[in-house]
Amino acid sequence: MKIIEKIEAWKVAADKDANLYEELQKESVAAVIGGIKSDDWKIWMKRFHSNNQQLQRLLGEDNLDPRYRNEVLGYVGAGGVCGGGTRMSLVLNMPDTYKAALDSASLPTEIRNDGSDPVSVP
Repeated sequence: MKIIEKIEAWKVAADKDANLYEELQKESVAAVIGGIKSDDWKIWMKRFHSNNQQLQRLLGEDNLDPRYRNEVLGYVGAGGVCGGGTRMSLVLNMPDTYKAALDSASLPTEIRNDGSDPVSVP
């Protein structure tokens, strides 16, 4: 299962269960406050992987260009913080290039933050 599909599955589950939503929200807040190298970040990101390669991506330990890593992963980290009717929708509204970057096996070395197609650079 793709990372974005797992995120969507958690959103569907949280929309049906207020206690789960509260748990996810607390984990997301702790992840954002703790940062990408924290145990709280790892706890939050472990919800969204299906294999070790995906977990490395979510933990920022793979080949995702560091110039864009924080932007892409920032959406995932902050997505669960949303309250009210939004409930994790921040992640679902991320640019398509960022969504692709979460699961791409042949990741481009550059991702444009304007939502346009990724561009490979040497």
